[in-house]
Amino acid sequence: MAEGAEKTEPDSRKEYGDIIDLPHWEPVTFTRMSMKQRAAQFAPFAALTGYEEMVQEEARETGRRSDLSEEETEELNRQILLAARSLDQGARTVCSITFFVPDRLKDGGEYRTVTEAVHQIDAVRRKIVLERKKKGSGAREEIELDQLIRMVLMPAD
Repeated sequence: MAEGAEKTEPDSRKEYGDIIDLPHWEPVTFTRMSMKQRAAQFAPFAALTGYEEMVQEEARETGRRSDLSEEETEELNRQILLAARSLDQGARTVCSITFFVPDRLKDGGEYRTVTEAVHQIDAVRRKIVLERKKKGSGAREEIELDQLIRMVLMPAD
């Protein structure tokens, strides 16, 4: 403030003394909203729409694909060859297969294990085609041979 200027604000206690100590008004015809309900009214105006989902996605952990040792690679190749020979002979071949599924949204992925009948081993496309027994539809699932970690032939039915 400049020199010589005086503060002339009124004293609020004197100005509003007749109402300042009254209890807060409560509605008679309806109940008060909770703080959560009041906050929800303003949710459509949130500046960071989708922020919570982004934080959850960032916090989601994915596994890393491990490399196979030379011995593990040889064993996997041996199992694939045995399954291919069994299919060539017309036998129903059931395998337990562990494979890596890359995550579509971020680096890494997860390992899955399935036990299914093998329909075909496609060396050209480098895929193994499984007959899915679930849902009774005879649906097939393709798994890239490069994603296989472990394959074990199951005993014949």
